[in-house]
Amino acid sequence: VAVGPSSLTVAWQTESPTRAWVAAGPPEWGPVLWWQEKEPRLRHRLTLAGLSFSTPYRIWVTTIAGDGERAQASVDATTAGPPAAPEATAGEGAVRADGQPFFPIMSFGGCPETYETSLAAGVNLFVRNPCGGLQAQLDALAGRALSAASAEDGPGQGPGLIGSFYPDEADAHGLSGATLPPPPPGSRGLRFLTLSNHFYSGAAPLAAGRGMYPGLVARADVVGFDLYPLQEWCRPDRLADVYLAQRELVQLARGKPTFQWIEAAGMRCPGGKTAVTPETVRAEAWLAVVGGARGLGFFPPGAWTGEVGAALAEVTRAIRYLAPALLSPLAPTAVDPPSGPVKAGAWHRQGALYVVAVNASRLSRRVTIDVPGLAGRALAVLGEGRSVISSGDTFLDNFGPLATHLYVAAPFGS
Repeated sequence: VAVGPSSLTVAWQTESPTRAWVAAGPPEWGPVLWWQEKEPRLRHRLTLAGLSFSTPYRIWVTTIAGDGERAQASVDATTAGPPAAPEATAGEGAVRADGQPFFPIMSFGGCPETYETSLAAGVNLFVRNPCGGLQAQLDALAGRALSAASAEDGPGQGPGLIGSFYPDEADAHGLSGATLPPPPPGSRGLRFLTLSNHFYSGAAPLAAGRGMYPGLVARADVVGFDLYPLQEWCRPDRLADVYLAQRELVQLARGKPTFQWIEAAGMRCPGGKTAVTPETVRAEAWLAVVGGARGLGFFPPGAWTGEVGAALAEVTRAIRYLAPALLSPLAPTAVDPPSGPVKAGAWHRQGALYVVAVNASRLSRRVTIDVPGLAGRALAVLGEGRSVISSGDTFLDNFGPLATHLYVAAPFGS
């Protein structure tokens, strides 16, 4: 009965007073998000908030009468496009647009002729247009995605502008918190900062040392970095550093939202064991999310075609549907063996439990994952047509090389 960029409102009637669970998700997966109506009613109305814009959902309503009898109905709806003039803020570890949590999927430095490819791959935030600047970027997007100004941009006016970026890799260019430049003329909203990988203990420090980073982070609202283990370090054995470095940035950011740029095409080391493939894109993206990233960027732009482009679109589509969970606080998770290459993260939302686990190695693994609160529930493995049985808070699963599994345990009673 109502559609917004980040919400859908559903209404229904029942012949007798009932309670209800309302769920949403893609039709082929089934429910992945839940809301509970606790009081019995005849006339029902519920707003599902925190959804992703321009996204089709199937909504399932399951009513529960006083005698326990259940009935179900469903309806399909698509959220509206991006808000034209969003008020962007950062709070509770996430970016927010008009008060609703937002998971940025970013492209940096693409010309307008790459926008269609980027939009098809799921990009929802564009930064820096080297072919005409901010105004040309806003005009080309015409409100289909959000935008942020870059340090090189002149002024611009148009729909979807949420903030601006400090100079790219400010630490590597000798800038400090005291010397970061002001935002571009006329820009407002969030200040984004991308660091190089040198803040990370697994990378060599810059000549100025790591003491500069608290001052840089203090000037930003949202903090990210680029690591590129395949294309910058040329090290196929260092994919797990995507997770480890993200964890360190979360600690450095002290509650501010963090993001990571993921290598999506060949740069310095384009072939052989360091080639960017669908498997490496999936693994790196989910390793960053498991490490605490509340946003992702893919670089370089304009090269997301073929199988890599399809893999990128697959990742961003899953993130759109799972965003309300992925933007919740990370829950305790343990993987056995703890020092192995499989990394996992968990989130609780509305009684449901979500687990993402990634094998950062090119060898198959079998691991045990323990998540407090699982409590013997079965986990649906999204996109794989199977489920995993748990014992208490523990379950086992197999992982092929660079494999990622997305698990969802529905709320009790749903």
